[in-house]
Amino acid sequence: MLYHYTTIQTLALILESEAIRFRKLSKTNDPDEGTADHAQLKEFVYSSSWTSQERENIGLWKMYAGMDGVRIGLPEEMFPVHQPRSLHQPHSLHSIKHRTFENAATIPSVNLVVNDPENSYLESGSHKLRDFYGPDEIKYTQSVSEARAELRDEYYTTAGVGIFKLDDWDLEKEVRFRIAFAQSFTLAQEPPFYLMDDFVDVPLKEGILQEIEVTVGPINDVANELIANALLEVKGIDKRANRSRIRYVGT
Repeated sequence: MLYHYTTIQTLALILESEAIRFRKLSKTNDPDEGTADHAQLKEFVYSSSWTSQERENIGLWKMYAGMDGVRIGLPEEMFPVHQPRSLHQPHSLHSIKHRTFENAATIPSVNLVVNDPENSYLESGSHKLRDFYGPDEIKYTQSVSEARAELRDEYYTTAGVGIFKLDDWDLEKEVRFRIAFAQSFTLAQEPPFYLMDDFVDVPLKEGILQEIEVTVGPINDVANELIANALLEVKGIDKRANRSRIRYVGT
């Protein structure tokens, strides 16, 4: 199982839409996100962050669920994608899992705008995000320069973007899914287009929500527990929310 800490409102949206929202790397809470991999490319990669730690993490509760939110658990194979094909590249990139969608109808689209037509072979409009990666463990480093030392210029593609984070974030023990606009650029090249959308909603595998695990936060709000159970019941999921094992008294 993989786990995601969030709010009760987001749980409601996930159950209703049967999808997970992926956000553009440039819009995450880490301002250094993607700078080790080539800052320009983080505009072309969307990610969803999880952890494989079964044991609850009080830091993640505080940062992402407000202590009274929920922790969602879902199987690793939660998305309708084929089995991974490892990218056999040097250094840390050898472990990246590359996947393709099982059905073309489930491939998310984004709106692309060309701002330099003379240097772009693409046209403005809707484009599919066909390249799916993960789940891959984040590699934590002491500095951006240390991460860059593990990458070679020719591998500045969207495949490797979003794999490194500074070790200030190590407490998250993050496992990440990524979906990318499949492009590569030279280091000196300014992309001749950009993606308008800050997020994309990626559909979950059919029936996978029947396996969801929901845990309500350490500040045990009875109302939130009732809401979580009601949401599961409405969706036809024969499960009850669990209470956090962490004892916590807010101040």
